[in-house]
Amino acid sequence: MSRKSLLFALGTFFAASQVAATASAAVSKSIGNGAPDRAFSGGSANAEFGHGIANAGDINGDGYDDLLVGSPANDTNAVDAGAAYLFFGSAEGFDVVPDWTVHAAQAGARYGSSVAGVGDVNGDGFGDFVVGAEFADNGQTDEGLGYLYLGGPSVSTTSSAVMQTDQNASYLGTSVAGAGDVNGDGYADILIGGSGHDGGATNSGVALIYFGSASVDTTADVTLTSSQGSARMGTSVAGVGDVNGDGFADVLIGAAERLGRIHDVGRAVRAAVGREIEHAPLEPLLFVNIHGLELTDPDLFRKDGPLAPYAKRIVIEITERISLDDIAGPTRAKELRALGYQIAVDDLGAGYAALGALASLEPEIVKLDMSLVRDLERHATKRRVVGAMAVLVRELGGRVVAEGVETESERAAVAECGITLMQGWLFGKPEPGFVTPKL
Repeated sequence: MSRKSLLFALGTFFAASQVAATASAAVSKSIGNGAPDRAFSGGSANAEFGHGIANAGDINGDGYDDLLVGSPANDTNAVDAGAAYLFFGSAEGFDVVPDWTVHAAQAGARYGSSVAGVGDVNGDGFGDFVVGAEFADNGQTDEGLGYLYLGGPSVSTTSSAVMQTDQNASYLGTSVAGAGDVNGDGYADILIGGSGHDGGATNSGVALIYFGSASVDTTADVTLTSSQGSARMGTSVAGVGDVNGDGFADVLIGAAERLGRIHDVGRAVRAAVGREIEHAPLEPLLFVNIHGLELTDPDLFRKDGPLAPYAKRIVIEITERISLDDIAGPTRAKELRALGYQIAVDDLGAGYAALGALASLEPEIVKLDMSLVRDLERHATKRRVVGAMAVLVRELGGRVVAEGVETESERAAVAECGITLMQGWLFGKPEPGFVTPKL
């Protein structure tokens, strides 16, 4: 299914809408009762134009606020390298042709996964902005990067600063925001999140604050993290103004696991799947991801739950971010099987103790983490590891799926390791509903 994203501008409000090719005409939800003043197109199918949008502030100093749009799946220079667009405001509103465009070069970087106007960070009187690329590499795989662009009468397509963590799979740029002036020095500051960072514990996440100054540097001034594994701190970030009236701006950082809301999130996901599953093709198995902590939620085991009528078609895919032995994981997995579900272990090679899960959960399906698949064709040692894992899983009676296959060369390397089941953007990207992937 081909899909193009559109962005509708409605007066002083903005609304993003994804339009399926099966529809004969674009459909949008209006804000207020007026028609869109502008409709912006990403220019290519599946580019995810409008994945991130932000009021950039007045970047060029003409007295009008400007619009920043991210398109992380743009393929102009490479598959899913991403792009970002800036539209200058005017008395007539926005032109549909962007005034500034950057197309990233690295395949899979997803530049434009987050965008934000961050205020005047260098005190020159012009607004500035940041573009996140959550899977960008810069010495470390999937480190994630944040790119700062300084405003002015003309805006360079070369960033003035690059923010990074120097750690694999930090996913810096998952989120980005203007922090306001958190240290009271008169300069606007930058807040950026990395949901996969291992600063306090595995996947504890991180939020970095960069203080503005006349000459912005690339060393974070404040590092905020969690001591809880898999908290995913930095999944979302926001500057929230001065909430306690002390004269300093404050920030808000999202971390669902840290807040103890895993059961709430899991129930919402399962309810959504239950509503959509009747539209799914009848033959394929359907994989539903759950966090390990969801095995402690009685709602998951209800015989009248939203997934229960379809149990024979569903594989419960357990993301092992905690010790499953601590929550009687093997016993709970048997209870799920008794209801008709199959069990899969997700992210073998990157989990809390995923090799132990092979013995304790006895999963029907095991998914190899994408970190093992990435650039597999270039690394002989990695191919030996992947091949050995595949043999082990088969000897234990399971099937192996390689995750994150994005290129033909990765597919060939995975097949060379004896694995025939694969998933990844080479076959299909995330869609709003169930679709059949290309083979």
